[in-house]
Amino acid sequence: MRHGWAYPDWEVRDDAPRQLFLRVRGLIYGRHKKTVTPVLETLALMVSGLILGRSAQLWEIAVWIPWDIQLTSGVRRFERWLADPRVKVADLCAPFVLAMQATLGNET
Repeated sequence: MRHGWAYPDWEVRDDAPRQLFLRVRGLIYGRHKKTVTPVLETLALMVSGLILGRSAQLWEIAVWIPWDIQLTSGVRRFERWLADPRVKVADLCAPFVLAMQATLGNET
C-alpha cells in the first residue's frame, strides 16, 4: 500500500541507504505484525540512520534519510517522534538496542 508520508515521490539520493532502510522496515513490520504506520516508518528511518551514521545525534541520523528532503525537516520529524507520548520508544527500540550492543561488544 502506498501512502504519501510513507513513500515520498521525491528523488532517491543514493541506493545503499534506501536498500538498508527497506530491509530494516521489513524487519520492523515483520516483528510488530502491523501495517504501514508513520510511527514504524520513522523508527525504520532512525534505525537505518543510526547504522549508517554511526551516531545517535539526530542531525547525523537525518543525513541518511533516503529521500531528498531538507536536513532540518528530518531532524524535526525525529524530534516529534521522540516527544510523542503515544510512541513507546523502549518497546519499539529494545530489539535493535540489544542487537547493536551485542555487535558493538565485539569491536576493538
